[in-house]
Amino acid sequence: LFRIRTDAALQGTPHPGLGGCMYGLWWSAPLADHPELQGLDIPHLELLAAALGIVMYADMLGSAAHVLLETDALATAIAITKRARSPAMQAIIDVMVERPEYKALAPRLSVGHLAGPANILADAASRGYFDTLRAVGAALGIETRRLPLSPEALQFLGDAAQRLRAM
Repeated sequence: LFRIRTDAALQGTPHPGLGGCMYGLWWSAPLADHPELQGLDIPHLELLAAALGIVMYADMLGSAAHVLLETDALATAIAITKRARSPAMQAIIDVMVERPEYKALAPRLSVGHLAGPANILADAASRGYFDTLRAVGAALGIETRRLPLSPEALQFLGDAAQRLRAM
């Protein structure tokens, strides 16, 4: 079992954004660096973060028998496992399921809700608290390493933003 954890932050931090972590390998997408995400509500950002987690880690999980995507946003878990109810959430899902990374992981992917306090590394990545992320990782005996957003991840963000603007 491999666990991907993701989060999004909009308030309560000077550096809101999206973030994810898988066994110390983490990424961050600050909203300030992605103007196409400005103006989105937190449920949409949480779903984008989860989809980015899939895109960012899929290549590393080619031989994984089971992958669990954990999010502290219950709406995200429901949207991915059942059906998104809002048009904006469905637009994000539509872009996600078109991605080859999602198609590769889907047969082995499950999604679960994770209480916020248990999601500390992804939370820190989404809030721009990189020193906290490294300190918590060290305290847990986890070597942390930041991954740049892949070209595929940037393409996903662009495609999702374009789909949302078209609504």
